[in-house]
Amino acid sequence: MKAWIQRMLGRALGNCRETTAHASDYVDGSLPPEVAGRIHRHLVICPGCKAYRAQMEASVRTLKELPKEEISADEKDRLLRQFRGRN
Repeated sequence: MKAWIQRMLGRALGNCRETTAHASDYVDGSLPPEVAGRIHRHLVICPGCKAYRAQMEASVRTLKELPKEEISADEKDRLLRQFRGRN
């Protein structure tokens, strides 16, 4: 019975794992409404996830304030080749 109740609450209120996994998408506002709603409801009741979201928002704000650096096409190609070589 307890597991059933936890599953039902998880569907309605979300959980810490889902909230942290989708934190950046939640901050960006790019989640489907049903997922965003669950995460929002979870944030209301979970101080740990609320603090995590605040940290994520601060990180995003800070990154957006950084000056954009232009890279050459050669450097971009080199980085892409290096990245693809890791997969």
